[in-house]
Amino acid sequence: MAKKGAPHGPLITLLKGELGPYAKAIFIFTLVVNITLLVSPLYMLQVYDRVLTSGSLETLALVSMIAVVMLGVYAIGEGARRRSSALAAVRLQNLYDSAVFAKGLSSQSSGQLREDQQNLTTLHNFLSHGMALPLFDLPFAPFFIAIMFVAHPLIGALGLGGAILMVTIAAIGEHVGRPRVEAAQSAETATSTYAGSLEQQKSAILAMGMVGSSYNAWRERKDAAGGRSLDTASENAAYTSVTRGLRQMLQIASLGLGAVLVLQQQATPGVIIASSILLGRALAPIDQSVGIWRQLIRTRTAWSELGVRLVTTERPEAVMPMPRPDPQLVAENLEIAVLGGTKPLVPKFSVSFEPGSLTALVGSVGSGKTTLLQSLAGSWPVLGGTARLGGRDIHRWATDDRGRYVGYTPQSAELLPGTVAQNIARFGEATPESVIEAAKNAGAHRTILNMPDGYETRVGPGGTHLSAGQKHIVSLARAFYGDPVLLLLDEPSANLDRHLHESLFQALMNARRRDAVILVATHDPRLIEKCDRVVLMSPHRVASATPRDYLDAPLAVAQNQETKRAE
Repeated sequence: MAKKGAPHGPLITLLKGELGPYAKAIFIFTLVVNITLLVSPLYMLQVYDRVLTSGSLETLALVSMIAVVMLGVYAIGEGARRRSSALAAVRLQNLYDSAVFAKGLSSQSSGQLREDQQNLTTLHNFLSHGMALPLFDLPFAPFFIAIMFVAHPLIGALGLGGAILMVTIAAIGEHVGRPRVEAAQSAETATSTYAGSLEQQKSAILAMGMVGSSYNAWRERKDAAGGRSLDTASENAAYTSVTRGLRQMLQIASLGLGAVLVLQQQATPGVIIASSILLGRALAPIDQSVGIWRQLIRTRTAWSELGVRLVTTERPEAVMPMPRPDPQLVAENLEIAVLGGTKPLVPKFSVSFEPGSLTALVGSVGSGKTTLLQSLAGSWPVLGGTARLGGRDIHRWATDDRGRYVGYTPQSAELLPGTVAQNIARFGEATPESVIEAAKNAGAHRTILNMPDGYETRVGPGGTHLSAGQKHIVSLARAFYGDPVLLLLDEPSANLDRHLHESLFQALMNARRRDAVILVATHDPRLIEKCDRVVLMSPHRVASATPRDYLDAPLAVAQNQETKRAE
């Protein structure tokens, strides 16, 4: 979770710049609303002090018409400021949706995208539902209290004392309740994350009869989160009831005080009702703020976390597309660590891969083969050194531009909801010919045609269930889309039958003839023997060997020899 702190960076710039006009519009309409709210106390003053004493129906009709017109202005102003707040919410969402999406996907923290989107949604809902409006009303509370002082100093003192008391209660509630609200929010997020992990492992859960135990583990977390949420809701209800009860008491006190002043001939009868209305209006934004203090705390937390996350991520700017790079991959003193760590997972090494080369990455489980492929794809940060494709630093290259020249297949292939054709085309604009060409280059065309709707077969929720092999072959076609310069394939022969193995081998040979640089992480000897070189990976050293040398000796022996040489 991001460190809590004062919101800063891009969000402050956002408030001053992009959302500034909306904030100004809300303030102007709030000014109109609060001025027109004086209609009610002024109307009561006129009725009690002028109409009732004169008995003039004409005067009553005139002041009533003026009041109706002014209340119509109030209604327009209230609707306009709520509309402005909703437009600000939409603007905020449109401005930072893409930045949050890109930052979340590039983060190595699991669930970061979901957390950032939830924070942005929290900010959006706070504005779109008008929960920010009481904060705009707060500066006008002194205005109404000042008018109460004009009516009579004692009435003004009552209003000022009541406002100070309610603000004090609100401040205590915020100070005491903020840690509990944040803890409840964290517990709810953890419960949601745990449920997502259970869904990802549903095959194993069903196969091994773990449904009951998994439910119990989830229920335990859910009950804990629910308990925290109930505690904060109860606390919020307590503070809300106290402030609203206090507000009613203060309004009754203002009526009584007004009556005393009238009896002592220090005020007119209209002051009795007018002072109560003014006091209610002065205390209303404080009362409303206490009622939404949980949402205020959640919004402030989301604002702070999102501000920290976006300090280095302004709105994505247009990037000038670079020409197709030369098919040469060079790693210089490359060093890769586990996420957030400083201890190398892949030790420092330098190596170059020439056009048309096919290299196998081999090593024991945990030696860093997958991590190296992810780093060369630009999705895993390096601890030191550089990796350059055609002379360009992969990790300093704009993601969308770099991705056009890189094909990557993860070890566990998953497809996004959509059609097979959309997945192959990486959900970009593509012609049917380019999609089919990629599938043919990957040896996947015939397999896709055998699917229920061919290239239009839908996958994901409500779509066709594809086998692991079918997903893998579509993932390979996606990697081959656009004739990439660099192909990074993690266990590409996994889940493939004999026929698809042959198709894969032929696809790799065709890619070599197109001068693509190909790296495969594999334990398949049939694939290794077709490679030009084998890169042996161990915790101590990254070394090269010929496929024949590697295949003639067991992997464990080769790795032991490398370890001994390193020691």
